[in-house]
Amino acid sequence: MIIYDTVIVGAGPAGMSAALFAQGDNLNFRLSNKGIPCRFVEETINTNFTNLENYLGLYDLTGTDVAKIFRKHMEDREIPIFEEEIREIKSANNLFYISSDREEYLTKTIILATGTRPKELVIPGVENVLKRIHYGIDRNFSHYAGHDTLIIGGRNSGAVTAVRLKEMGANPIIIEKSKKSTAKEKYLEKLKELLIPLLTNSSLERIVGEEIITEAHLIVDGKPKIIKPIAIFGCIGYLPNNELAIKLGLNLDKDGYIEVDRRMQTSRKGIYASGDVNGGVKMIAVASGEGAIAEYYANTFVRSEWKEE
Repeated sequence: MIIYDTVIVGAGPAGMSAALFAQGDNLNFRLSNKGIPCRFVEETINTNFTNLENYLGLYDLTGTDVAKIFRKHMEDREIPIFEEEIREIKSANNLFYISSDREEYLTKTIILATGTRPKELVIPGVENVLKRIHYGIDRNFSHYAGHDTLIIGGRNSGAVTAVRLKEMGANPIIIEKSKKSTAKEKYLEKLKELLIPLLTNSSLERIVGEEIITEAHLIVDGKPKIIKPIAIFGCIGYLPNNELAIKLGLNLDKDGYIEVDRRMQTSRKGIYASGDVNGGVKMIAVASGEGAIAEYYANTFVRSEWKEE
């Protein structure tokens, strides 16, 4: 059975950064990912007015552009990304035994860079219309052109989702429970420019329909309102992908994010975590830095073990 120095779980900015440094440190490592690498980057900043603007050296790029650059960096450095779902991790004689849907292997250290996922809507009736409930813009929704679409959540992600739907020809309506949106001012200005309604102090109370949505029951400024959207998009925040952390018994904060120290060390020796799964500031630059830090100390740990041997 293969024994790795470190296994990096998650191929977003944090995981890819850790892999680059692991290669530079001549570690025997494995970069593992479930699904499309850097998909989150592609989904969250991919529109013509929210291009990447604050990553040093890369700017005025869409999420798709950034994701392609990151993937190309892996390809040029000949770093393979193993597409697999890790099902089990357990201790095995000072090593970690990992079982995925692809194969089984051992590792001396682990770097968790599993990121986050959108919070799901919990609203009466949502279970009957799941095919019309979406979280983020992960594909082309031009088939909704000319129809009302309801966006739940009026912060940055809600504003971006609304603008992208407008670009595809749909008629988005944003519902925000707070009395004032905290979206960036430039996003709010874009909503005004595109005449996208932003209903604050509002909530979605119930969905009526089977397979398709026939009615969405709202409360807007304390008054009931019914609209008939073709689809509903949830933009109410994110949850950490902490399933593996829970299985490993790692310490989590009250919101489920992995607790780490300045070395990205978790509560368990030999296991590190980096990026959005740690909570804190969710930025590409931060995730990339944390990935580098996690690898640095995983490498230090591995080499100290070699010295002991």
